[in-house]
Parts: sequence; C-alpha cells; structure tokens
Amino acid sequence: MANTEILYIEDNFHNRRIVRKILERQGHTLHECEDGLEGYEMLKAMKPGIVLLDISLPSMDGMEIAGLVKANPELEHIYLIALTASAMQGDRERFLEGGCDDYLSKPFRALDLVDMVGKYMSLVQGDISTPPPHPSEIHDEGQIETVEAEPEAITEVEIQAPPV
Repeated sequence: MANTEILYIEDNFHNRRIVRKILERQGHTLHECEDGLEGYEMLKAMKPGIVLLDISLPSMDGMEIAGLVKANPELEHIYLIALTASAMQGDRERFLEGGCDDYLSKPFRALDLVDMVGKYMSLVQGDISTPPPHPSEIHDEGQIETVEAEPEAITEVEIQAPPV
C-alpha cells in the first residue's frame, strides 16, 4: 500500500505552521523537519508519498536532497514539490531539472497548494493513471485547472521567505 503521508522540509517555523493548518484541514497527515540533512534521513526512513521541499535549508539544500532522492531506486517514486521563495527567471526550470516534480513560488495561494498536493496524492493513491502535466510541459496558463474555494476555506496566505 502506498504511503499517503507528506513530509515538509522547511526551516521557517511560520511557513511550516501555515502549511500544516492548510493541509491538515484537507485531511492530510503532515510530518515536519526544519533541517535538510535531518529531513533527508527522515525521508529515507518513512518514504512518504509526497515531500514539500524548501530549497534554502541548513546543512543540506533542497536541490541536493532532490538529486539524492531521484538517484535512489528505493526513493525515486516519491513526488517532490519545491516550495521556495526563489522565483527568478530560470529557477523553475533548474528545480525541475534537479529532480523536483513540481514547484510553487512563495508566497502562494492556499488553494494552489491544496490543488497541487491533491493531484499528486491522487497519483500516490492510484486514483488516476496519468500524472498531472509536468510544469515544464505547460506553456499556456489556460491549461492549468483551478479549484473553487468553499465559502469557509482559506483562499490566500502569505508564505514568507526567511529574512536575509
């Protein structure tokens, strides 16, 4: 049976707290880690279905984690979603080429996170046979589906980058 747990590797407590609230409201089980090396060790031990991965982390950055995961046959099936403040031209492509399966730039809308996690969780659970399009394959913004918010749902949050 597939592991439907989510691991969030993020060094900013505020970001972890907000993402936890958003995803737990959707019924997801979320585990957290604030350090890259510790997060990679946790990832190897628990083999979650999805990892939400900050790129700028202490001790081991997200790109190094992504490379190690995708190079390991026991881990390569794990979906990696980069959640990062890096939004410069070319960053998205760099993250995808480095092993991440998808990417959300901080700050992001709560509904975008819920939608993205939902798509990949459907893959983990075997509910759909084809993966969502890889972000590098989406050329027209019109091809991206959006989720309608429930009246009481969180629609926007500010996920902050750590201070420089």
